[in-house]
Amino acid sequence: MIYSADSIANSRISDFVIAAFDQVFDTCHGTVLGGFSKPVIWTESNGIPTAFLAYSFDEDHAFLWLDLLFVRADHRKLGIATALLDHILDSATQMQAATVAGNVNSDNMVMKHLLEVRGFRFEADEGPFLLASLRM
Repeated sequence: MIYSADSIANSRISDFVIAAFDQVFDTCHGTVLGGFSKPVIWTESNGIPTAFLAYSFDEDHAFLWLDLLFVRADHRKLGIATALLDHILDSATQMQAATVAGNVNSDNMVMKHLLEVRGFRFEADEGPFLLASLRM
């Protein structure tokens, strides 16, 4: 089952999400999120968060930015990332978003494949990242 909240700050998984964000951003950018607040969807196993996808729409819902898709290491290769991504792409379609985009590390072959099979195209961005975008 996929759960949703208006923002990470209001979510009951906020500590898990913020810790995961901090871990990823400490590694990639040397920054922490502090009062970060974005919409989030997540999955659970026995009441414990296993994965989340943080995102943001622009004001007109014409553009969806994928902020971060994170799956706990012990829950990878179970289709959870696929389910979260498909869920948010369905939401983008329902809201008639014209474009979905996000950054992906150029070394993250699993995520690149997941996006590519859904029609995302890639172009160079800052550092080790690629800009992945999909015209809906």
